Amino acid sequence: TRELPEYALTPAKGGVKLEDGKPDPRAPRDMKPNTGWFSTGMSGGVEKVEFSGVPVIRLLPILSNEAGRTVVDKSGLTGKYNFTLSWRPALEKAAADDAADSTPDLFTAIQEQLGLKLEPTKGPVEVLVIDHIERPAEN
Repeated sequence: TRELPEYALTPAKGGVKLEDGKPDPRAPRDMKPNTGWFSTGMSGGVEKVEFSGVPVIRLLPILSNEAGRTVVDKSGLTGKYNFTLSWRPALEKAAADDAADSTPDLFTAIQEQLGLKLEPTKGPVEVLVIDHIERPAEN
């Protein structure tokens, strides 16, 4: 474990804009009650995630991957929520269209759409250290 830069997910000024996780009629019929669901996708240069009946911590791996740092939950939110988040990826590789041009970056989208923010901080991060490596011997 090393002390490294990370982001803390915290409430933004103006308050959190998440909807309580009520049952969603679009949920798959075979889904177990109270498990929630989410979907991700990209279209026209816009990344989009939809969550239904899930805790905020389910969003952390997606945010960590996109932000390039570990994201830790400091929001204080313990319930299950329904929300959609759309943003323009930082390193856009797909052909952008008008929707991508008007879509905010990840940091702005989190504040505007969810009422949360990513604050730079430092914290303990698990790191894998490889001391030695060799090619396997020929058989």
